[in-house]
Amino acid sequence: MKYPTVIVNGVSVRVDEDGRYNLNDLHAAAVANGEATESQRPSNFLRSAQIKRFISALKAKAQ
Repeated sequence: MKYPTVIVNGVSVRVDEDGRYNLNDLHAAAVANGEATESQRPSNFLRSAQIKRFISALKAKAQ
């Protein structure tokens, strides 16, 4: 299935049928414009120590 795209900083960003933008494409656009680094990839988000602490705090509050 082919999804529509938008161009951000010269990079084609895919948009799904629900209007959500592809985070990996947005990250590539940010890197291309010097606004992000490879270490800030979306796939690294849940591996971050800060996010792990945040998730632990949320779980503790939920109990």
